[in-house]
Amino acid sequence: MKKNIVKILSLVLAVLMLFSITSCGKKKTIEDDLEGMLKKLSDELGENLDDLEEVADKKDNASPKTVDGRTVLIDQEGIKLYALRYELEGVFGASYVFEVENNRDEKIILQIEKAKLDDFEDTFPLFSANVDPGETVEHTYDVGYVIEEDEAKALKRMELVFILLDEDFGTIKEFEPIVIDVQ
Repeated sequence: MKKNIVKILSLVLAVLMLFSITSCGKKKTIEDDLEGMLKKLSDELGENLDDLEEVADKKDNASPKTVDGRTVLIDQEGIKLYALRYELEGVFGASYVFEVENNRDEKIILQIEKAKLDDFEDTFPLFSANVDPGETVEHTYDVGYVIEEDEAKALKRMELVFILLDEDFGTIKEFEPIVIDVQ
């Protein structure tokens, strides 16, 4: 009986060793496959990061275009948006004055969709310029509604996302964020 138990235990031990050797071999193969996939993804990601860095460098080096003393912020979709000036003494406190030029054949509405004033996010920016075809209008973004006077005096930068709408408020285009150095 002891011989049978020894044979059974030997057989179980042999099977366990066989499984451990087999699983080690598969584990190594799986690890090799994973390493290969990770290397491939890393190479592809590296190429994409290089492309992104190149685009970012071009964007950083591109200075805003200035026309007749006005900084062009948007020149797309048949409209032009110019940054004119920052006023501390506007009707409702501090405000930034923009000029919107509509070269389209239809009435447009240009709104600020999102606004960040330094580290403060304006959750409901009040800016909606209605511009008839071929017209140019000045319109202000009143920051005095959302920040105090001392914050307005210290304001360094605004990050704005403009959205172009048709006269029925259908979205034509949401523009990329624009950063304006205020002072």
